[in-house]
This record gives sequence, C-alpha cells and structure tokens, in this order.
Amino acid sequence: MVGEASITKKDLELRLADYAELTKRARIFKKELEQYPTPTEVAAHIAWIALMKGHLKDATVLDLGCGTGVLSTASILASARRAICVEIDRELIETAVKVISENYPEVMHRILFVEGDALDVEVVNVKVVLMNPPFGVQPGTRGADLAFLDKALNIANSVYSIHKYSDNLVKLIEKTAEKKGFKFTWLEVLNLEIPMMYPRHRRRVYRVKALLVGLEKALGV
Repeated sequence: MVGEASITKKDLELRLADYAELTKRARIFKKELEQYPTPTEVAAHIAWIALMKGHLKDATVLDLGCGTGVLSTASILASARRAICVEIDRELIETAVKVISENYPEVMHRILFVEGDALDVEVVNVKVVLMNPPFGVQPGTRGADLAFLDKALNIANSVYSIHKYSDNLVKLIEKTAEKKGFKFTWLEVLNLEIPMMYPRHRRRVYRVKALLVGLEKALGV
C-alpha cells in the first residue's frame, strides 16, 4: 500500500451509507441490461484500494456503465480530481444527477456524465478505471463483463473491476490482461448483496459470489 489517505475508509463508508436508499427505486433498474446497484460498502472498498495503491489521488476516473454513479462519487470523496461516468440508460443518469446534486453537491461539479454505449465511447487522458460492468450472464449480454474489461485495458493504466465468480475466470482475466501488458495488483472474492429488484426475485436479498480484480500496466509497456 503506497497511497496517502485524506479520508478514512470508515468515514468513506459512512458518507456513502445513504446512497442505496436514495437510489432505491427498483423500476429504474432494467433486467435486460443486467443493472443492479453497487453496494455502498463495496464502492467504498474499491475506491479505498485504488487510493492505497496510489492510483486515485488527483486522478481522472472513468466509470464504464456507471449506473447511479456511486463508484464515481466514492472516488471523488476519496480524493480523485474528477470522474467521467458513461451510461447507456438515460433514466439512470437522471437519477444519478438528482441524487448527487442534492446530497453530494461538492462532488457534482467534478463528474461528467456521458450518455452512450460504454464499448463505443472514446476517452483519452484517463489513467484509472473503476467499474462494475454487467456480469454477462443473461442471453442478451453474454460476455459483456469481459468486453468492458477489454475496453478499460485499452484506455487506462490501472483498472479495478467486478465480475461474477467462476472457476476459470481468474485464468481468463489473467490471459486477457497479459496480452495487453497488465498484471494483477489485487484479487479478492466478494459476496455481493443484491436486493429484490425484478419480478422473478423471491428473496429480499440475493448473495452473489463475485471477483474484484485490480490490474496495472507493467512499466515500459
């Protein structure tokens, strides 16, 4: 760990604690796009890791498939200079703008929202990506998470991303990363809590085994 913290991890978690409630309108999340809210404690955790690794302070952060913007908000609260939020769903962007402007006004002017397909957007001068992409397990989104990862590796020097866990996933990500000159700097299994959101859901909370990866471009690549 090499970063200097201007905020404690606990304080960051507390600052984000109400975010889920502020965006808790199930109808804004769409099953066909594999949308679900990033748990606030997970957003704080990712931003904190990026900060401690020296990748976040004063950085411009890119969030591909930003949803309601919690990762970008966490990043700025944790000392990022600005964030670019790319989201294909206008309704989610409108929700993010409302929530952030009303509850995190010191963050709002540092976020640029871009409505569009994350896989098509062209971004330069960004060194770090923090994202929670679609898991790519629905018929219409197969492989989406790896497509997002490939896009991120083409843009930034450091990437933090969440993926649905599978036995072969680590090797697949490692192979993809090595081809582009990246190496693992973080690898962790998470239990994501996803609330009851869609008609097919029958439990109040679903726990999904996920993989958090941190990747960094090797020097000289």
